[in-house]
Amino acid sequence: MQIQFSFILFFVLCSIQLKSQSILEKELNQKCEEALKYRYTDIPKSISLINEINSIVSNKEELDTFYAEANRIYANIIKDEKKDSALFILNKCLSIYKKRNHSRGQIRVMGNIALIENDLGNFETANKIYSTIDLISKKIKNKKVELQNLINWVNNLKDYQKYEEALTQNDRARDINIELAEKFTGYIYGNYGSINLSLQNYEDAIKHYLFARKYLPNNRSVLPVYHSLSDAYLGIKNYEKAEIYLDSILNYSPSADNLIRVYDAKIFIATQEKNVQKFENYIRTYDSLNLITNLDQFKCMTNHYKAVFAHEIKDIKEFNKYAYDSYQCLKNKKDFTRSIDLGERIISSKLNNLDAKIFMEIIEYTDSLQKKSLYNRINKSELDLYNEINNIENENEKVILKNIENQNIIASIKIKNQKNRISLLILSLLILLSGILYYLWNQNRLKKLNNSLNIQKDQIKLLNQELNHRVKNNLTFMTSLLEMQARRISNFEAKEIIKESESRLKTLSLIHSNLFKNENDTEVNLKFYLSEIVNHLQSLFQLNDKDLVINTEFIDYKINAEDAMRLGLIVNELITNSIKHAFDDVKNPIINISTSINIEKKLTLNYKDNGQGLQINTMDSKNTHSLGIKLISLLKEQLGDRFVFMFY
Repeated sequence: MQIQFSFILFFVLCSIQLKSQSILEKELNQKCEEALKYRYTDIPKSISLINEINSIVSNKEELDTFYAEANRIYANIIKDEKKDSALFILNKCLSIYKKRNHSRGQIRVMGNIALIENDLGNFETANKIYSTIDLISKKIKNKKVELQNLINWVNNLKDYQKYEEALTQNDRARDINIELAEKFTGYIYGNYGSINLSLQNYEDAIKHYLFARKYLPNNRSVLPVYHSLSDAYLGIKNYEKAEIYLDSILNYSPSADNLIRVYDAKIFIATQEKNVQKFENYIRTYDSLNLITNLDQFKCMTNHYKAVFAHEIKDIKEFNKYAYDSYQCLKNKKDFTRSIDLGERIISSKLNNLDAKIFMEIIEYTDSLQKKSLYNRINKSELDLYNEINNIENENEKVILKNIENQNIIASIKIKNQKNRISLLILSLLILLSGILYYLWNQNRLKKLNNSLNIQKDQIKLLNQELNHRVKNNLTFMTSLLEMQARRISNFEAKEIIKESESRLKTLSLIHSNLFKNENDTEVNLKFYLSEIVNHLQSLFQLNDKDLVINTEFIDYKINAEDAMRLGLIVNELITNSIKHAFDDVKNPIINISTSINIEKKLTLNYKDNGQGLQINTMDSKNTHSLGIKLISLLKEQLGDRFVFMFY
């Protein structure tokens, strides 16, 4: 009887707990839905709801999916102003959904990440994310999710300039939309129009946009279509139709942004038509917008438009009145496209002796844009860059070895042919003279072979020197780019990260610099190499109001380049770690570094500072977020027991 009662009591308690849990989850779900609803219309209320959710689910692992959903909504609120923070939050949410194997949650978060990456211009990253979402939606057999992802994916592919693939995926979206009888026809044909507009197929773009308009509600959702139709009609120079859609935009939403965009286009039309009356009317309205909104984007633009219009109607006096001030203003704003266009107009008008200066500035702008484009292409993570450098070196070494192998084969064939010819000659000589001739021939052959081997040796040496020189120059160039970028960044944390990257690249560069200078192109003098690293780091990192003293005592010791590189990187990370973490409360910071040979004839690296920073010897590299600590651990593992490290 007592056992029966206990069982019933246990069952009742479990039921109450499950019911309570169900009520709590229902409440959390409702709060998430409300936070999502208010994320655009009432941001403070949305954030308040998110905070309530976080306080409820705090330290409750079984409710972490609600935490992930609430913070996903918060990331969407801040994504326009704080993209990096939004990405960090979204990746944290994604890890929670993955742990819970929550496919729909993963898809929502990954879609948000892809949109931010696309806005940042990381089109390839966004493209991979959309492709992954496509695979997951197929796996869970959810056609609606697949359709919504395809619509966003097409926009990414268009921005990525992969127009053929964009059309293919848009066809898929169209077919699924028909199959599900969904109401996305307007968006899908809007995407067809957008792709054709990017390809400058203006007639096709107009056809698709007009079809899309039929399926869109009669509200603000038609504004992007009207903007695009006006752009398409401008493309075919049908200015009358373009103005009709520009006026339609103002009828639906006469907001400041739309007014600015519309009158930019209207001024362009008046300039193309060279219609003085239209231009004066539009520029007056534009001036009034400037006074009302007082936005920074109006700076330079009124005078710029006046200068361009005067140039088009060949009013040199009026052009001269506005051109130079507008050019200087655009240049100061770093508006490269407009300033270069206006500069070229000034040069073509031959107004005064400033033309040569402007011509040189235009060349400088163009060069800076090319450098910026190059930097964007090489702006990869530190480890990716490090791996890429290693891959380049390995590929170059393979090419060199292959060339040497081919040369040896050719030399072997030549020697073999020569031997055959001489053998025939010996047989034709008199027996009396055969011994002498063979001796002379053999001496001559050995001499040529030695000369050939010496030439090959010199060629290999030159190739190695050229390889080291080129790699050194490439690393120096990358270091300079990072230094340039650091000067332009105001964020202290980002600047410090770039400095660390710069020091690592400099460490790699110094290896190849030493190899290039050294006659022995496979070994490095560790004393000179480590001294150069220390000197570079002292010049790169500085402590506020403190003089950092680095005492060094390196023995004259030569080791192979690969081990030297690893030791150099370890010293780089140790000094960087000390400067960043060790000397906050130390008045006279001191670092002591030395090398010696222990009783086992092994090189020992001794490192000590008088600060209270991270303890390298006791730090678990698997549980630390520090890239430097992980790198030190990895490099020590690669060096094995050939060297001894003493960190204090």
